[in-house]
This record gives sequence, C-alpha cells and structure tokens, in this order.
Amino acid sequence: MTRLTFTYETIIEAPIDETWTFFSTADNLARMTTFPKVSIQSNPVTATGNLIKMELKVAGFSIEWHSLIEEVKPQHFFY
Repeated sequence: MTRLTFTYETIIEAPIDETWTFFSTADNLARMTTFPKVSIQSNPVTATGNLIKMELKVAGFSIEWHSLIEEVKPQHFFY
C-alpha cells in the first residue's frame, strides 16, 4: 500500500482556545468542506493514535480516506 502525506498550513486570526476547540474534532472538517463531500465514519476526536475514517464522494464515486493522528500537543499542533 502506498502512503501519501498531505501537509497544509494556515494562519488563523482567532484566540487559541477557540481555534483549538474547532480543530479538536474532524466533524468540523466535514462541515467546512464543500468539495468533495466528506462524511466521518469513525470517532472524529483529535487524539494521539486515533484513526479517523472518512468517505469522500466525488462525481458519484465514494473514496475511503483514513487519517491517523500521530501526535497531539493540545493548543499547539496535531499531525
């Protein structure tokens, strides 16, 4: 199986507590992504070791996407 890494960084002008609360669950990823349509299929919490399973729908096709949260430092980062 091929392992691909997607990295994205953005600067958010908001208080860290508010920002961290928003990103502490993948449910918000599904809410803010308009394309492709994302559906969370597992525990959405941003926690070390959590494997978040998602279904992406594109042009009538469903694609399974897994995202492993390898490390979390609350109110600083996760990857």
